[in-house]
Amino acid sequence: MKKLVMLLLLVFAGAVVLQAQESSVKKERVEISAGLGYGWLLNSNLSPYGLHYRGNYKGGITGSVDAFYCFDGWKAGVLFSNLSTSGNYTVEGDMVAEDITVNYIAPQLKADKHFAERWTLSVAIGAGYLWYANKGWQNTTEYKVTAHALGVNGRLEIAYRLLPRLDIFGALSYWGAYNIKEFKVESQGESSTSDLDDPYQLKFNTSELMCGIRAVF
Repeated sequence: MKKLVMLLLLVFAGAVVLQAQESSVKKERVEISAGLGYGWLLNSNLSPYGLHYRGNYKGGITGSVDAFYCFDGWKAGVLFSNLSTSGNYTVEGDMVAEDITVNYIAPQLKADKHFAERWTLSVAIGAGYLWYANKGWQNTTEYKVTAHALGVNGRLEIAYRLLPRLDIFGALSYWGAYNIKEFKVESQGESSTSDLDDPYQLKFNTSELMCGIRAVF
């Protein structure tokens, strides 16, 4: 997360430097954004211990980075999103502590609608690769759980043109994956694979609220 904050600052600094150097406005071709927010889990299960422990996680801190190439009336690009959370609970009398990250990367299509001099409403959709990583401890025994799935996303965004080459934005979005039936467990030098059916399988679906900045090149 510290790296994402640094990227936010670099995007802002780069846009300010570009604005100071430009003597004339050029046609927009590329935009790069970074944002931070909070994601609420929807019908999700991040616990590898199954049905009875699925309610231990409610949400977590989210971050995203995207880059788009601008065509006439629409944009194509790529999005990287991340959610981080942690939890502590008991499983049959054993203490469990987990640090979980869910990452997602996908190509994107985006459409903009300018509805005022400085305001823009955007809609973006995509489908790509989602992976789940869980570093946990059961009492003093460390384990790692990983899983992979096809994910989808959608985002509704409103942006304000603060400077000719710098936007600030707020976004409401969804990303996630259903039917993560298989996951891998590594512990004490051994690994195994579990293949579970609903309602015991891993699920990840989040609705997030985010704000950020965008540099236009």
